[in-house]
Amino acid sequence: MRKRWQFSSFIIFFVLVLFLISYIYHAVEGWNYLDSVYFTVVTLTTIGFGDLVPLTDTGKIITIFTSFFGIAMVFYFVSIIGTYLFERKLKKLGVEMDSKIKLPFNRPKKRKK
Repeated sequence: MRKRWQFSSFIIFFVLVLFLISYIYHAVEGWNYLDSVYFTVVTLTTIGFGDLVPLTDTGKIITIFTSFFGIAMVFYFVSIIGTYLFERKLKKLGVEMDSKIKLPFNRPKKRKK
């Protein structure tokens, strides 16, 4: 249930960011909405076809931050998918995920005599 909520909230956040940045490109660069959304998707996913290019300094600065933000979003999305697949595999093997598992890193060391 937690992963489903995490995935849904990520998709909602991605769509909101997509439309916000697209609106900014529309206002700054003067592109129509379709071109703005297209360029935002290409930038956020780090594809970068190069058919549309921001011409204003403000558009270039927005593109820099959008690119870094897109990389972070892609890594976060991959981690959500990876965690889901890992937990599904553990469940299939019969191992339950438990947040109360104590890791063996804090075991007392044996003293040498």
